[in-house]
Amino acid sequence: MSIYLTKNENGQTHHFRATVRGNGVEVVHGVFYQWLHKHWHAFETHQAAHEQQEQMVAAKMSEGYIRSTWEPLPENTIDIYDNAKWHYEGDFPDDLKEYQGYVHTGMFVGWLMEHDLMSEQFKKEFAEEIAGFKKQQYTGTQIYQTCCGGVLMLDDLSELGNRFALAYFNLETGEYLGDYEAMLGILRPTVYHVADTWDNYELIKQVIDKRFSEWQGQQ
Repeated sequence: MSIYLTKNENGQTHHFRATVRGNGVEVVHGVFYQWLHKHWHAFETHQAAHEQQEQMVAAKMSEGYIRSTWEPLPENTIDIYDNAKWHYEGDFPDDLKEYQGYVHTGMFVGWLMEHDLMSEQFKKEFAEEIAGFKKQQYTGTQIYQTCCGGVLMLDDLSELGNRFALAYFNLETGEYLGDYEAMLGILRPTVYHVADTWDNYELIKQVIDKRFSEWQGQQ
């Protein structure tokens, strides 16, 4: 059984979902377009899990949350945009280095940094690396690998960055991978064969710029 709560505060939508599964409670909570956290709480019995769910819900309702109808949306279900391991540990060309599994997302990270769409925490923690990117000392892929550990999360982007990325960079429903393949991968054996060069970044940047402008015009 799942219980979904929301609270609108200062123009933001806070959400909380507690789902009993067996002898545990899965909790998903966050703020639309800003962050999303997932936790698992294990208990000795199914009844204990239900009781804890009720206590969690009561505590949230005391904070002003109200029961809402659950509708799975990108902003309340996605916490990770991409993980390099999903690529280089999957159906990945044997002739390539693992680094190539970072490139397609690394290019997008570079675009986000260039357009100041990373979160305040990310900008504070990696100010030197961002400055290095803008001087072309590091590529977006290198920063995605070293600073993000090959995992791009909702928490890494600003609210505006997330609004755009949830629509465009969603690897299942967005247009980014199609654009990337059409611009950079069409004459290569696979999209993983795209080299991490500044020339390639400039090409895909032009495409993302156009998509971003179109997206802004629809808001």
